[in-house]
Amino acid sequence: MRTDRVKKVIALGTALSCLSLLLAGCGQETVSGQPGDVELIEPTGVALHYETAVPKNLYDAKVYSALVCPDVEEYAIEKGISFEDYDAYPGQEVTKGATLLHANTEDVDKQIEAKEKSILEAEERYREYVTDTNEALEKPRSEQKNYWGIVEELENTKPNQYATVSGSDVVTSEYAQWEKDYRKYDGLHRKASQSVNVLEEALRQKSELYELDAAHSQLELQHLKEDKAKSVLTSGMSGHIVGMKILSAGDWLEAKKPVMAVGNLKLPEIRCEFISKGTVSNAEDVYALIGGKRYEVEYESMTTEEYNRLQEQNGKVYSTFHILADADEIEMGAYAVIVVVNKSKEDVIAVPKDSVGRKDGVSYVYLVKDGESVYTPVTTGMSDGVYTEIVSGVFEGDKVLTDQAVVAGSKTVKVEKGEVHTDFNGTGYLTYPSGQLVVNPVTYGTCYYVEKLVSKNQQVEKGEVLAKIRVVPDEVELQRNEQKLTRERERLADLKALGEEDNKKAIVSKEKTIAELEKLIAEMKADFAITEVVSPINGIITDVYTYDKESLIQKNASLFLVSDETLSYLFVEDDNGQLTYGNKASISYKDKENKECQASGTVVTLNQTAVSSNVVPRVSTGWNSTATGALIMVSPEDIGDMAGSTKTDDGWWNRTSYKVKVTIRSMENVLVIPKNAVTMVAGRTYVKVKAQNGEIQYRSFIAGGSDGSNYWVAEGLTEGMELCLE
Repeated sequence: MRTDRVKKVIALGTALSCLSLLLAGCGQETVSGQPGDVELIEPTGVALHYETAVPKNLYDAKVYSALVCPDVEEYAIEKGISFEDYDAYPGQEVTKGATLLHANTEDVDKQIEAKEKSILEAEERYREYVTDTNEALEKPRSEQKNYWGIVEELENTKPNQYATVSGSDVVTSEYAQWEKDYRKYDGLHRKASQSVNVLEEALRQKSELYELDAAHSQLELQHLKEDKAKSVLTSGMSGHIVGMKILSAGDWLEAKKPVMAVGNLKLPEIRCEFISKGTVSNAEDVYALIGGKRYEVEYESMTTEEYNRLQEQNGKVYSTFHILADADEIEMGAYAVIVVVNKSKEDVIAVPKDSVGRKDGVSYVYLVKDGESVYTPVTTGMSDGVYTEIVSGVFEGDKVLTDQAVVAGSKTVKVEKGEVHTDFNGTGYLTYPSGQLVVNPVTYGTCYYVEKLVSKNQQVEKGEVLAKIRVVPDEVELQRNEQKLTRERERLADLKALGEEDNKKAIVSKEKTIAELEKLIAEMKADFAITEVVSPINGIITDVYTYDKESLIQKNASLFLVSDETLSYLFVEDDNGQLTYGNKASISYKDKENKECQASGTVVTLNQTAVSSNVVPRVSTGWNSTATGALIMVSPEDIGDMAGSTKTDDGWWNRTSYKVKVTIRSMENVLVIPKNAVTMVAGRTYVKVKAQNGEIQYRSFIAGGSDGSNYWVAEGLTEGMELCLE
């Protein structure tokens, strides 16, 4: 036996016939490029199997399922407070600064109103004081001025004090009179000045005190308004409402916890399972596939602190990729994949991995020549788990000894373009986040319930009569107020007759009292004439409060709840978060006559791929239980018909379900191959192709995903290629 030719047989552990089929698109393991140390031993009469070395494509890649989502911002209330109502709803467009929701501010509103009233009253009292003081200053200031003028004139006309009479100096009579007048008017001037000083000092002190009190009151008012502002949630961007925590009036809003999300639909981005920055940086190629089209993307990195915060908040972190192209053609909610190609080789000579042995640091294969196996040292490169690249030592057309030949059935299939998708089938329930409570409209008089004209789940129009009522007027109170009005009018006439200027303040006060009485009497008469309760909006009757005929209705008693039909939704249970903003839904239900009906709608909330769990809708599904899901916007006409199909006796609990179907994970215009044409090894996908010599070999490709029946191709195969089935 020649030393350069040794007949040996390959002894390897796992045969290719044990390969199993797995779901594509779920991720692929990275495989080392160097084979392990495998010793090939002397064959003992075993038939030789070989595979011809031909150029192949090798891939080390992983595919991540993803969604097209808008750029999103989430908003939380600054301090814990009781929720009152929404001001924007999923699917609605909002502008920057728009109010999203507000808490119950009844208490702070009363405080603001009281503070504003006290500020106005204090200002009015101060102005009255200033006016009165200035009026009081008019006389002493006038006297001060006049007396000072006389004093100045006397000083200018001062006569000689002495005259010589019989050789002696005596006080002249003119000087004595001047001195008397001077002292008189100087004293009067001093007295007037003192009165002015006293009044002016009092005014100065009053003004300083008022300014201090006014500044303090304004500061208190500012703080109250700031507290109210903290009870109002506003949007920091323009966009559409894409997430909302479903709340009822009176629910407690926790501080700093997001309750609403706004998305900019003009800025689509791709969200997928977390991919580290290192993985992206070290990859040979990273791109997205949407609708069968490739898009270049940019990875959005995050700090460790941000990662930890998101993980703590959501329990799971997702990665974001920005599309580096005009994305106008991309629909929100579209299914996408992120393809991370760690390494790939195209058109390289590759042989079955089990054909490569290694001993004493040398890799080798056995080539089949003239029916014998020839030991051949080789230099290896990349391996994809089934095939190993041969850099040197083997050439195209060489027959490489392998443990087992690849076999396939006689049937074939061609690679063709098509579409794959998955259908979501779920249960939906009507939900009404916006509504108006209809209460007893009568304030004055005694109100009795006469007749209910609508039923629960009935669609009504604005102004439509919901119930008949009867009001018994309080004639005694009305007559008393009318007599009081007559007396006030008479007193006003008397004041005007006595002089409008002299009685200006009293007249203004009396006119205010008269206006209030006139308004009160008009309201009383209007209440006494009420016979109907009407709907304030177009909507659905979602609650009916039961009253017996001719039963007494208290003031502000609840009668009906009318939910806004334009802001009503179909809630769909979706604990796995398969539905997202933009998905189109088909809804099936039966009408009143038990006839099958269809409606359509659009999902208007994002799932946890794009937003935190706080703003993913959750609704009650029964006693003490809730479900996570999505909101579907349906036309008001369909909402009304669906609500009307609900059978009810106006009981406190009624919930009718609707069948919902949504096409998800749809990828169009892609190469599609049947599942039974695909073999998966170590997380990588392969198909079997027949060479011109009739030999069957594996061919690697990157599978984008599967719908259970078919795989679709992200990279590696071409249209029209013929594949062998199992």
